Amino acid sequence: MLGRLFDHGSMFSTSVTRVAALNAYFKKNPPEGPERTVAQHLLTVCKTFVQAQQRRVDADYNMGIEVTMTESLAQIESVTEAFKRQQRSPRETGRSSEGMTRAAYNPV
Repeated sequence: MLGRLFDHGSMFSTSVTRVAALNAYFKKNPPEGPERTVAQHLLTVCKTFVQAQQRRVDADYNMGIEVTMTESLAQIESVTEAFKRQQRSPRETGRSSEGMTRAAYNPV
């Protein structure tokens, strides 16, 4: 399903880059607030996408790996929860996603 929604290569590259930027942001110990909350949710989404993409490539091209139905369902649930969490983020912070500052999405 993700393949139909996003270009894998671009989304993977962007997610890897964003994970690095967000990790650097959190190393600076930013104050609690809406931007930090959104950044935490975005980090979860990016990490989840990277993991899902890596597992998809393994499942498609590494014939030495067997993927069970339980593992597949757990990965689907992980992706679903990550995106639900990001969608909840503006409500949790009391701000619309349009009202979030650029720093929340690009904290470097």
